[in-house]
Amino acid sequence: MNTSKFPDGITNTVQYGEKVKSAAVYLTQYQLIPYKGCNELIEDLFGIGLSQGTIVNLNNKCHEELETIEANIKDSITNNLDAVHFDETGIYIDKKRQWLHVASNDNSILLHSCFFNINYFIYKFHSLCKMRNHN
Repeated sequence: MNTSKFPDGITNTVQYGEKVKSAAVYLTQYQLIPYKGCNELIEDLFGIGLSQGTIVNLNNKCHEELETIEANIKDSITNNLDAVHFDETGIYIDKKRQWLHVASNDNSILLHSCFFNINYFIYKFHSLCKMRNHN
């Protein structure tokens, strides 16, 4: 019998690669594809069936990993001595009006929504872009 050590970073019996995890977050949080549609698209593209619970967990992990970047963006806006722009835009989700709030300055954009589990990724994506482009 041959045995070997699992590679570093393997913590569960089922593992998904970074491309699959990134695609799920991107599709649900940036392209705003519902979880069921994301699941179908991931299965079509990669031949992998992700449960909706797995997609929620991937989004939550992304949210947690970008909290520091989000805090940096908030600090950049709130501690800015120059002009800061604030706006809100109405959007409809399930035929109900919701509000998307925007705060920005010359270097940063922060989008905040008042509804569950939507657009977390968008403002964090912009935060990540800011960090990559200005450091």
